[in-house]
Amino acid sequence: MPVLFDEYDDEAGRMDLNEGTNAHAILVFLSKNPEQGYSPQEIADATDVKRGSIGPTLSRLEDRELVRHKGEVWAVGEDDRLAAQGVAYVASSGSVTDNYYSEGA
Repeated sequence: MPVLFDEYDDEAGRMDLNEGTNAHAILVFLSKNPEQGYSPQEIADATDVKRGSIGPTLSRLEDRELVRHKGEVWAVGEDDRLAAQGVAYVASSGSVTDNYYSEGA
């Protein structure tokens, strides 16, 4: 659908954070260790997001205060909801790998 160029606001749209998006993969990775910072290359290696997509995605996440950085090191934002997401992810992944049927349990 065509829009009037002068009226188009790129920031008005919401960022897709659904599972399967680059933004989601990066946020999940960073939220697992909210006190740690990672280089873009480390994020790319850990998430399988293409290296060329890391920078633009991090910039969009930073615009929304979902991540923060110092120089080339990036970390999840200081929003408590993001830290809670990391805790929930770690807790849920642990319960999937628990062996409830082992002897002595």
